[in-house]
Amino acid sequence: MSERTTYVSSDVAGPLQNLRQVKQVYSEVFTSIDGVEYVAYRNARNIRDSISYLQDCGFKELSLHARMGGGGSGLVDRAQVALIDATIIPTSIAIKEFSEDFEILFHAPELMKTSSLNALKHKNPRFIWAENDHYALEGIAFAKRTVERLSLMGVRCGLMLDIAHALGVKVLKSGQLNTAWDELNAFVRQQLIQPYKKGGMKILHGIHLPIGRKKTDSLPVVDPSLVSDSMLTDIHDWIVEGDLRRVVIENQLGLPAALLPSDMKLRRQYVQVIFNRLQNSNIIRT
Repeated sequence: MSERTTYVSSDVAGPLQNLRQVKQVYSEVFTSIDGVEYVAYRNARNIRDSISYLQDCGFKELSLHARMGGGGSGLVDRAQVALIDATIIPTSIAIKEFSEDFEILFHAPELMKTSSLNALKHKNPRFIWAENDHYALEGIAFAKRTVERLSLMGVRCGLMLDIAHALGVKVLKSGQLNTAWDELNAFVRQQLIQPYKKGGMKILHGIHLPIGRKKTDSLPVVDPSLVSDSMLTDIHDWIVEGDLRRVVIENQLGLPAALLPSDMKLRRQYVQVIFNRLQNSNIIRT
């Protein structure tokens, strides 16, 4: 049985990378958090400075979130992803400078680029996470194939299932999650968990649980009428039955809210409400 850890994403720092907000937003639930998945926005020197700062804040463990590879559900989304990727450390440098010291997450399309595969051949990464992109169930299938490809190369790796990406933008915008959830639940159990329980390769290792207010990239956990207790039970069952070792809480505000001053008290209360639901469902520890 894997030891499960709970991370939070540094995405709460916003595009201006005010890392002080990571500790502020999660201050009321800090004892439930093991580490930070740091979005590696800057050059190698600044990344090391940011890691040191987060460690000084008391976060015991750090991993990196690197490039996404240009995925998205439409022209606007793809343009936004390309813009974000341009501000994130290049993949070749992430692998060369950091992969032996830190676990690194990439979206699967970025990992399947020839340049990424070549870079991985020359290093011995600690662990590479392949996250499914925005293409609903096909995005999970692509990430699964990515993990299988990397494993054949001898790379220690696993799939990070982003639940919002797995449902897809159209479903999240509509707020009608039930049918898509049933399909997702069946896919995860049949394609990822059952083969592993029967002695097959372990593909799925972790879950991205986006709880923020960016409607097209977040799961509305704060609203039980949209995300029911039974859905949270399904997530818990995936974690237990699949022997997953990490849950990462993301908390994006989206634009333009992410660039504007925010009420920190309200943001902490929002996080507390959601953490209470996740703890009651045994998805994260108290």
